[in-house]
Amino acid sequence: MNTSSGSALFQKANDLANRSQWAEAREAFEAALAQQPTHAEGHNQLGFVYAQLGDGGKALRHFHQAFTLKPSLHEAFQNFGHLLMVLAEQDFTATIIKDNQAVLDLIARAKAAWPVRVPAAELLNDPRFLETAKNPYLLFYLGATRLRDAEIEQMLTMLRAALLDLAPEPTVDPNYLALAGAIACQCFANEYVFSTSAGETKKTEALRTQLAADLDAGREIPAHRLAILASYMPLHRLPNAAKLLGRANDPGLQALLHQQVEGPQQEDKIRGELPQLTPIEDEISVKVRGQYEENPYPRWITTSTPERQMSFREYMTTLFPHTQSRSFKDNVDVLFAGCGTGSVVAGFAQLIANAKILAVDLSLSSLSYARRMAQQYRIGNVEFGQADILQLPSLGRHFDVISSTGVMHHMAEPFRAWRTLVSMLNPGGFMHIGFYSEIARKEVTEGWAYIKQHGYGKSADEIRRFRQDVMALPDSEPMKRVLKSPDFYSTSDLRDLLFHEHELRVTIPEIKQFLTENGLDFIGWDLPPETRKLYAREFPADQPMVHLDNWQRFEEKYPRTFSQMYKFWVQKAA
Repeated sequence: MNTSSGSALFQKANDLANRSQWAEAREAFEAALAQQPTHAEGHNQLGFVYAQLGDGGKALRHFHQAFTLKPSLHEAFQNFGHLLMVLAEQDFTATIIKDNQAVLDLIARAKAAWPVRVPAAELLNDPRFLETAKNPYLLFYLGATRLRDAEIEQMLTMLRAALLDLAPEPTVDPNYLALAGAIACQCFANEYVFSTSAGETKKTEALRTQLAADLDAGREIPAHRLAILASYMPLHRLPNAAKLLGRANDPGLQALLHQQVEGPQQEDKIRGELPQLTPIEDEISVKVRGQYEENPYPRWITTSTPERQMSFREYMTTLFPHTQSRSFKDNVDVLFAGCGTGSVVAGFAQLIANAKILAVDLSLSSLSYARRMAQQYRIGNVEFGQADILQLPSLGRHFDVISSTGVMHHMAEPFRAWRTLVSMLNPGGFMHIGFYSEIARKEVTEGWAYIKQHGYGKSADEIRRFRQDVMALPDSEPMKRVLKSPDFYSTSDLRDLLFHEHELRVTIPEIKQFLTENGLDFIGWDLPPETRKLYAREFPADQPMVHLDNWQRFEEKYPRTFSQMYKFWVQKAA
């Protein structure tokens, strides 16, 4: 870390940072910046120190201050952008957005009025409305990731309604246009999961009718009206929506049109090109396909490009050091059985060198989204096709690696499906599997009972109604816990969680029995470091952490261990 300043204070701070004495370096940089507050390099370096200390909010502020003071300081700009994405992946977005008094005040105002929307006439007199519209972190994250915070959602719902009140105006402040476009990107990504009042629905229909007529007549359409409508419905549903492409001069609106018009058009084209590799005849498979045709899951927006690729051997031995002595192929043929919208496939394809991938799914909607995103990120080593796992052996292909997570528990006979995949795995091949846990899904099964008791349907409107009813429950109600799930903040995710067509769950003893019967060797779970440390304290003799009887006892003691899923790796006997 270098600085152009000859200041002794900055030099001392630099020296401390170079020795990784982060707390001391923070104090030294803060002291130096107190004397020279416009020192861009110092802000950049202090941002780096805060990032090392785990305080992403303060790190972002200092990176932003650095390139604001010195736009040519590319390192600060790169640090800022990288940290924004890292924090998005780690789901710290709500913390960053709420680190702002104007946002907190508007959250409080929305909560106090809820479910009534504060009208634009009142909000326009509140300077915090405009300040929030200018908030760079809010605008960035609305377009870059899906937010998962009920309080921020209420605020955005209030702001969206106020912007709808501004739609008749001939022009609006450019900051309000930017905010409307960012909210529209967020709503498209979460499949319009925010609640909509009857008054908003009436205004939205009127706006849609007017814009359709303007588009048909070739009249100019103010950008803010398009952005506002797009926050309530996807623009590709407008008649002749293709006419909108190329008409926008505003970069934000161009991005919105790419997301809501050009992207869906590309998916429609891709849909007609995707091969059907097998028939889909199983009754449950047909029902599940119908769900994911309506709600492709998950709707991902961005993916991180790894700094470097690695071999499959390096990948596995990094995850599980005890596999060092096992045999690995240099070039791997990989099958993703049930790839959904392709987010996991994209990450794996970019990370693993010399991987040739076939990704299949029941849903053409999911597959067309997956292929479009793969094309967007220039991922060329993946072949996509529609298929049913039960019919895959008819392809006559075998694979070195097979991944099927979150799929087989939605089939009529999960273990039959698993045996089908094992039959396609080469001797010595590796398999990544994910099943729902009977123990960990207790709260979900309680949620199903709640939904049945209260008579909620499975349509998008019914899912939105359920969400608003749950958000209004007292904090003491057990059902309110679902707000902590990231799946609560998207229509397709919540349908997958609580409104699914079919779900079965398994236990660790059932997994153990299957492995024994099918010649599979358990390698290890996908678990966070803190869980591994806890297990190591409980069972220190099991250093590879592969003793499934121990894990059964561990889960009984800590029933939320596998709250997401049992995700694990196995190897087939050579």
